[in-house]
Amino acid sequence: MWPMGINLAARMRVKIFSVFLSLVAIGSAAITAADGLVVTREDLLGPDGTRRFGTTVTVLSSGNYVVYDPAWSSDGVDNVGAVFVYDGETNQLLSTLTGKSWEDTLHSHIVPLGNGNFLFVTPNFDHQGVTDVGAVTWVDGSESATRTISVEGSLVGLMEKQRVGAKPNVLNHDVTVLRDGNYVILNEAWGESGVADLGAVTWGSGVSGVSGNITSSNSLIGTKKHDFSAAHVLPLRSGNYVVGSPFWDNGEIIDAGAVTWGDGDSALNGHISVESSLIGSSEHERVGAHIVQLRNGNYVSVNGAQVAYTGGNCDNCVTSATWADQDVGIVGQVSSSNSLMSVGTEWTMEVLPLHNGNYVVSRPGWNRDGLEGVGAVTWGDGLSGVTGEMSAGNSLIGTLGDDRVGERVIDLPNGNFVVLSQLWNGGRGAATWGDGLLGAVGEVSPENSFTGPTEYAQGLGQWGAIQLVGGNYLVTSYIKSQGGTVHSGQMITWGDGASKSAGEISTSNSFFTKGHSDPVIPLPNGNYIILQETWSAGAGAPSVGAVTWGDGSVGVFGSASTLNSLVGRNDNDLRALVFESNEDGNYVVSSPLWDSDQAADVGALTWVNGATGLVGPITPENSLIGLTTGDCIGGVVNACHGLGTGNYGFEYERRDNGVHRVGNGNFVVASPLWNNDTTADVGAVTWIDGKTGRIGTVTNQNSLVGSTTGDQIGERVEVFRDGNYVVISEKWDSDDLEDAGAVTWADGAVRMVGSVSAENSLIGFGEFGTRDGELDAGFIQQDAAFVSDLYACNFCEGGVVIIAARGLVGSVTASNSASIIAPSPGEMVKNPFDYIDHSGRRLTSSDTLPVPTSANRVVLLQINGLPPSDMDKDGLEDDVEITLYGTDPNNPDTDGDGVLDGADAFPLDPERWAIAVPALPSYALLFLGAIAGLFGLRGLRPLS
Repeated sequence: MWPMGINLAARMRVKIFSVFLSLVAIGSAAITAADGLVVTREDLLGPDGTRRFGTTVTVLSSGNYVVYDPAWSSDGVDNVGAVFVYDGETNQLLSTLTGKSWEDTLHSHIVPLGNGNFLFVTPNFDHQGVTDVGAVTWVDGSESATRTISVEGSLVGLMEKQRVGAKPNVLNHDVTVLRDGNYVILNEAWGESGVADLGAVTWGSGVSGVSGNITSSNSLIGTKKHDFSAAHVLPLRSGNYVVGSPFWDNGEIIDAGAVTWGDGDSALNGHISVESSLIGSSEHERVGAHIVQLRNGNYVSVNGAQVAYTGGNCDNCVTSATWADQDVGIVGQVSSSNSLMSVGTEWTMEVLPLHNGNYVVSRPGWNRDGLEGVGAVTWGDGLSGVTGEMSAGNSLIGTLGDDRVGERVIDLPNGNFVVLSQLWNGGRGAATWGDGLLGAVGEVSPENSFTGPTEYAQGLGQWGAIQLVGGNYLVTSYIKSQGGTVHSGQMITWGDGASKSAGEISTSNSFFTKGHSDPVIPLPNGNYIILQETWSAGAGAPSVGAVTWGDGSVGVFGSASTLNSLVGRNDNDLRALVFESNEDGNYVVSSPLWDSDQAADVGALTWVNGATGLVGPITPENSLIGLTTGDCIGGVVNACHGLGTGNYGFEYERRDNGVHRVGNGNFVVASPLWNNDTTADVGAVTWIDGKTGRIGTVTNQNSLVGSTTGDQIGERVEVFRDGNYVVISEKWDSDDLEDAGAVTWADGAVRMVGSVSAENSLIGFGEFGTRDGELDAGFIQQDAAFVSDLYACNFCEGGVVIIAARGLVGSVTASNSASIIAPSPGEMVKNPFDYIDHSGRRLTSSDTLPVPTSANRVVLLQINGLPPSDMDKDGLEDDVEITLYGTDPNNPDTDGDGVLDGADAFPLDPERWAIAVPALPSYALLFLGAIAGLFGLRGLRPLS
């Protein structure tokens, strides 16, 4: 049985890492790579009564781990379920928590609290003959005990189908973990005295839990049906929290809504009131529907439509934004004395947190002097808020009806912001810079904004704004002349992020392209490039294409030419171009359909210094090129065959292009259709120095290449998070076997050359005409270990999993692989998802299984030997940042909210913060990702 999910929630010890998988396996395996890295496997058998042992495995911050079995049976009662807590050092069973009735723990969840303890959320728990009341049980992650879920040790519901702890769909829990490990349980369906769906919010201690039935003495509860429908809990950076309940009824006023602040160290109880909460006073005001946390931890409640709510539209409806302190909250009725009020058409109002902790409120439907939809944007102080009426005296506003100022607002990294008003002045459009410390006040005009040309029917800002590293920005616009004549295209306008930029856009202050949406890509050094696949020098000239470099400190103006851009020489030279940059801002341009003087579609790879750019034609003197027609250097197969004509530099999947950034800012370019003289499509992978580039021709002296027609080396390249990579060659032929397959590990900092062979690669084996020979690496991660799936093999039935260490070479054998075993031939699958077949497909109850069975067990994998790295000292290892969280390993506070990534459970969202359960070591995490990815299991994720 493979696990249906792997919940990662803790950093474990550096010396030893344990990976937990539900795998039916035989024997044990150990692999030692040339550098001493060791991968071992140990079987962990489930206790008596286990039937789906290892459905999920959760690692706690203490290093102990929890194994879940929803079908555990005991004392003659089947499928009551259980969780088993194991010591992370000794793998000895510490404690057991079980259900009592049939399917008590079906659809259950394990929620780590970050302090070594955890919650077992069991929405299907039955109590005293009442079905699915639900329970949330606090468990000490280090105790030695065996107990049963009960009202004495758990928070338990009162009525049928209350399903305490679960969202309405049951498949997800509704528990929010706070900064210090305390937690909050939201239960929309809770009720009492025969009235369902009143709703309740219950606080629990992270060191002792909360138990008993939900009542007004231990919970904040609703008084009318659906009071807590669509409610939500927002954890604050201070450790406190707020509850938004937009459908709460204020007496007879339906859906008035409320926001209730809660102390993170004590329970809320009783009922919502004007003394305890911020509340609405009009029908459908829905206070609390949207709560935005600022980067300094304070928050703003966006409240909509106090008058004449009619779904999405209204006439002169009132919306408001209420600021609150994260340490004390706010109570009372929403009014102009504590909120920013706005009257307008539609009820949309948005709050955008700025990088400096302040915020802006935008209302594109704001009305002025009888004009509808004029629009306004109001700045707010993140330490005190803004109150009163939205007006010309405190806001940036439009001048005409339907100007809709504030329809889009972009925050800049330096704390300032840009307001895009594409419908301003009849569609000319405008982009207005705002000071993040003072805001912007007055009417949008050519004196304070970039504006579209007067002669154009469509103007500035349609495609939005692009932030550049350092704080400057670009506004991208599609302009179209009056009457829809030919003279139309895209304008890219550079703006100073530190001060006002103004004036009508033209080629004197903007860059013009004839395409509608040619990609504009910022570089890591603050500069940018503009890609034009079909650029031509003029009417009737061939579409040779152009790549234009822009200086991020001053911009680039005019239009592309051989004097300011890197260009092709022949028609379609830059079709299917690929772009990739490194951390220095240097970049490579791959033009796989580029023609040389001697042959068509030989392809070219051009390295460019990101600090200066490169201008003029692509030539053999400035590029790495092919020699033979169809070499298609840097091109994927579809693009080279004329199927890929999109902007690959802007929208492409990473494994669907031929250029990859690897270690130390270097690149590799894959050319699977490269021809070695008369041997066609052998393929090549060429390493490029990221600081100097490479010119000349692709050869077997400077590249990793194939040997046989159709090998197509480079058809797939996977880059590890440490910058090393593997070349996956499923069509590679060995001396006596067609399509044997090969996986070649390579150091991203060192050039690899020569032919793929058993001396430098892991290779497949078998007889041609079956799938025996195919070595297909289904998922690759990090150079600590990777996993390959061999569809079938000579020494086993049903397939094999290869757990391969860094640099493993030679043939696949029984000594470096682990078989996948299934139940006896013809046996029906008792539970869906209990098994997978050799291709990774989950079996269902309608499948029969063709090969012998083995005992139910969990495989424990240990990986030793790679020290972790934390370059920015934020408490998260570099590989974990890139792979799990998507944060910047060189920036300790990626989202700029003042909280280190390692302490921020939402490190990419400055509006949210909660206790961040530290991450696993990189080599551990990534091995789990490899196994899970290979077989389509649920992805690794941080606690949320």
